Amino acid sequence: MVFKKLHLLICSALWLLLPCGAQEVRIDWGSSAIVDKIITSDGSAISLAEFTVELGGFADGFVPTSSNVSQWTSKWRIFDAVTASDTDTNGIGGSSADGYLSGSGTDALFAGSAHLQVDQTSASEDANGLDAFEIGQQAYVFIRNGEFSNATDNGVEWLLYTKTGTDGWTYPGVSETELNLPEIWSANDADTALWGAINGSQVGAGEFTDGSSDFLLRTHTFVPEPSVAALLLMAAGLAFARKR
Repeated sequence: MVFKKLHLLICSALWLLLPCGAQEVRIDWGSSAIVDKIITSDGSAISLAEFTVELGGFADGFVPTSSNVSQWTSKWRIFDAVTASDTDTNGIGGSSADGYLSGSGTDALFAGSAHLQVDQTSASEDANGLDAFEIGQQAYVFIRNGEFSNATDNGVEWLLYTKTGTDGWTYPGVSETELNLPEIWSANDADTALWGAINGSQVGAGEFTDGSSDFLLRTHTFVPEPSVAALLLMAAGLAFARKR
């Protein structure tokens, strides 16, 4: 919260020099300002470089739920993405800001920044320039290591989270005549996990075997990998069946 207030103060004071007051709204998003614990469904350390990390929304008023996962494919629209090739560690919030992704497990961090333009499209190189993000449309962060079409395969891990309510993450309008202050969407402020879990307590849909509660973000799977104990029981059952 202190970081957000300071950020807004600096931006307001220097908006004539920085790209804060132009006909666009900068949206800064990511995990946090410091490294955090980001894990997969079984508690393993996540390797962010192996995942897709995107900020976006769903088209046509679509509201994602655990019962309509099969429809997410055609409705998802990318506003910005953080990839392994992003190395803009010093430019987050600057005119050339793109993103930064680093680390794994308890030392993971990702941060992105992109501009919402006056026609409600994204200026990010990762977005489709024809996709509009309407005023008031809910924004989500989507982390995944599998293609939509292979969502039920073993090993696929997803996390979809957002912040709702009056101070939630919704795309603003862009003023052509007044100061456009930036939006700051940090995972620490998120309160809803549609798939996966956030902040150690908000648990959404998906399968998981991890029992910890000290994580910032946790992906969930569709088809959980069998545990060692389950495999031993399965083997014992097969051996008993053969004897009979």
